Amino acid sequence: MNQKKGKQAVAANAISDDLQCLLQGRHHDPFALLGCHRQGSGWIVRAILPEAQQAEVVLEGAAEPMLQLTDTAMFPFKYRSKSKPRYRLRWQRSSGEWVEG
Repeated sequence: MNQKKGKQAVAANAISDDLQCLLQGRHHDPFALLGCHRQGSGWIVRAILPEAQQAEVVLEGAAEPMLQLTDTAMFPFKYRSKSKPRYRLRWQRSSGEWVEG
């Protein structure tokens, strides 16, 4: 599943209690939610990027935009694949500089 290009936001009130705890710094196991995890028939990549104005997942050399949860530093990305994707993250700081990690 590819997401549309351009900056988009997802309402933070549409997220689970576990994600709310994570965003509040109260989750007992943050890496159970962050990173890449199986979700249904696909995968979800989640990152908290406090300095990011926007973020992308780089898959097979192509950058796909991540949606930002409104008023948070959380960027999720859903990907349909049978196998776990190999990916990198890129994000743009408020200075305009792009960082990859």
